[in-house]
Amino acid sequence: MAFADRLEQAGVVVGCTILLAIPTAALIGIFADVVFLPLELSLLALIPGFLVGFLVLRSSRLTYAHVWRFGLTTWLAAFVLWGVFDIAQDETDVAASLAAWFGAIGAGVLAATVDWWRARLTG
Repeated sequence: MAFADRLEQAGVVVGCTILLAIPTAALIGIFADVVFLPLELSLLALIPGFLVGFLVLRSSRLTYAHVWRFGLTTWLAAFVLWGVFDIAQDETDVAASLAAWFGAIGAGVLAATVDWWRARLTG
């Protein structure tokens, strides 16, 4: 059973790493002047998710479902906001890109927080 638990823990860390790389890569893409990020910058986008994955394993408050809601809501909000602000990878206004990024992060935090409060009130 210990092996199964370790595999589940590894899956949580890998899942968090992938989910949270989406908003991090969008932020890095605002400041990098290339369409395809170099490997070093791409790996840099994985670090926050990796750290949050370990935090999920150690925390009783933060669950993997909260990370899912944050990651997917952030991705959807970023997709919508980038369309609204007409943001492209080339010749992008940094202020509009940052506004869209912070808006997407805010939507993700709101989704995760609402889920956290809902779970706390019902359970």
